[in-house]
Amino acid sequence: MSGLEAQLTHGEPFVFVAHSMGGLIALQGITENILGEAEDHPPVEDLALVTLYATPLGGSFWANLLYPVLFWLPRLTVARQVGALTTIGFVSRLAKRCKNLIDCVDVPQRTKGRRMTVRSVQGLHDSIVGSRSAVGTFAHAPRAHALANGHGTIKLPRHHRDDRYRVLKVDLARKLRQRLYDLAVEASGEAGLRGARARQRIARQYSRQLEVCALVASGGKNPSDIQRKEAMTLFINVAASEVWTPEVC
Repeated sequence: MSGLEAQLTHGEPFVFVAHSMGGLIALQGITENILGEAEDHPPVEDLALVTLYATPLGGSFWANLLYPVLFWLPRLTVARQVGALTTIGFVSRLAKRCKNLIDCVDVPQRTKGRRMTVRSVQGLHDSIVGSRSAVGTFAHAPRAHALANGHGTIKLPRHHRDDRYRVLKVDLARKLRQRLYDLAVEASGEAGLRGARARQRIARQYSRQLEVCALVASGGKNPSDIQRKEAMTLFINVAASEVWTPEVC
């Protein structure tokens, strides 16, 4: 998580998409970052969405069976990985930490836990990670999305309209709408530097939409600076007036 700080723009939301044990690694980094908030603005503050494909949040039944055999071979990487996936080991401790630190609810007010959407995607034909394990236990448990795939195929969509992408696209679209709303509210209601920064972000991130608005205002001709400013004001006002309903993930 600390390595992300240098690569991210302050205040810009980002998402994690992880598969299998990669989801456990992501959650470990997130919770460690929350616990050790010595930095002024740790990256996890801007983490808006975590999508976990076939992640063994509740451990693995197979790991429980194999670990007693591999216990005597601690130097093997696979032995350590299997040990981490037992239901009473690392996974159990991580689940308790996530339950205490992550509040999986989309609400504008600060809650006791760190707010972010955690979406679990489980494979109905996954022989490695069971359905209960894939769902996990968070404060306000996330709605798991089920797909007719196995452990490996669940992460291999053939095209952008594939069902395996659908839940991710819906969540991303909702987060983007929320982000535009927040920026527009700041740009229209905040004076000084904060409002100016919000307007700059809107101008940079929605330049294409603003250009279309300006062309409409100018009747399809080359828009003047005044018309561009008017288009910007209209765009912000419309975005800021959009009603956003808090939604449990």
